[in-house]
Amino acid sequence: MNDEGVSDANFILLGGDIDELVHSALQNCQSGFEFIRVPTPDSDINAIDFWDPIRTGDCIPDINRGERYAADVLMYARTFRNPALIAHVIMCMICKGEFGFVEMGFLARLATASFAGSHH
Repeated sequence: MNDEGVSDANFILLGGDIDELVHSALQNCQSGFEFIRVPTPDSDINAIDFWDPIRTGDCIPDINRGERYAADVLMYARTFRNPALIAHVIMCMICKGEFGFVEMGFLARLATASFAGSHH
């Protein structure tokens, strides 16, 4: 934990510059990452939350939403040739300790992409 009570784990970066990742994430949050929460002056957070999914509590819609979230992250990683955002999302998911249908869909989609990419 840092002096502001924010886990330093939220800022671990694999394979890139943290400023670049945060800047890119901020730009993309405005255009589509509904599961990433960016701090605002009146918000209850003081750092980017890379995993704040919308949940319905229903199995199929939540699995589909998780798959959509993963597809968005994969597209970002491929477009910008930077998989660090995937690591941040998974790390935040693990730190929060909740594993529901959204997480199931997210990880299933990543596993499918990984399997497809390993067979040429």
